[in-house]
Amino acid sequence: MKHSLLYLLVLSMVLVGCSDDKVTDEGENQTDASEILQKSVDQSEEVSNVMVDFTLNQELELPELKDSLTVEQEDTTYIQTNPFQFLTELDTNYGNFTIFLRDDQLYVVDENDSVNPIVKEPLTNLTDLMKNQRHLPTILNRMQELQDDMTVEEQENGYVLNLTSEGEDYQSYVFEQLTTSALGAEELPIEEGNIDVQEVSIEVEINGDYQVQALNTSFVMSRQDDSDTTVTQTIERTYYDYDESTKEIPEA
Repeated sequence: MKHSLLYLLVLSMVLVGCSDDKVTDEGENQTDASEILQKSVDQSEEVSNVMVDFTLNQELELPELKDSLTVEQEDTTYIQTNPFQFLTELDTNYGNFTIFLRDDQLYVVDENDSVNPIVKEPLTNLTDLMKNQRHLPTILNRMQELQDDMTVEEQENGYVLNLTSEGEDYQSYVFEQLTTSALGAEELPIEEGNIDVQEVSIEVEINGDYQVQALNTSFVMSRQDDSDTTVTQTIERTYYDYDESTKEIPEA
C-alpha cells in the first residue's frame, strides 16, 4: 500500500511539473512560439522608447517599368511608444533627411536646421511606414497571425523565432510588407490575390527579458499571371537602448 501511494505521489508531481510545457518525442520540454511572441508583445507595449536601425533592400522587375527598380534605404529611428512619436535620420535614394513626428504632425529639418511642417505626399505617408515597419507592437501583433508556422530555437540568453515557407497562405503578409515598406509602394500595379509567394522568411531574436534584439524579414514573389514580374525584399531591423533617452524629439 505504501508503495502504491508513493508511486501515485511521484506520478502526480511529474504530471503537474510538465502540464505547462509541450514535450517533444525525445522527452525534452519545448517552448511554444505563441507564448514567447505574446510575452514580447506585452513587453514592447510597456516600453517608453527604443532605438531601431532599419535597412531595406528591394528589387523589382515589372513589365510596366522600362528598367528594373532598386530601392535601398537606411535609417536610424528613435521611437516613443505612447503617444507614438519618432525622430528618424533617413538615408534614401533621394538624399539624407531628418524627420520627426510630434503631436500627429510631421516635420523636416533642413540643412540650415530650420524646422518645417510636411504637408505634401508622399512624405505625409511616412508616419504609417514608420508604424508598420519599425514600431514593435504593430509588427509583433501582425506576426501573431503566423505564429503557428514558427519554430523556436532556445539559446543561452533568449530565443530565436524562425519561419521559412511559401504559398498562397502568405499572400496577405507579403502584400502588406510590399505596400508599407517604402514611399509610393502602394501605387505598384500588384494585387494581393495575384501574388505568387515563392519564399517568405522571418527571424526574430529575443533576449531573456523578451525584448526583441533583431527582426529580419524577406520574401520573393511574382504575379500569378505574369512570370516576368519578380519582387525580392529584405528588411533588417536592430533594436537597442530600451527605455533610454538616446534622442530628443524637438519642439515644433
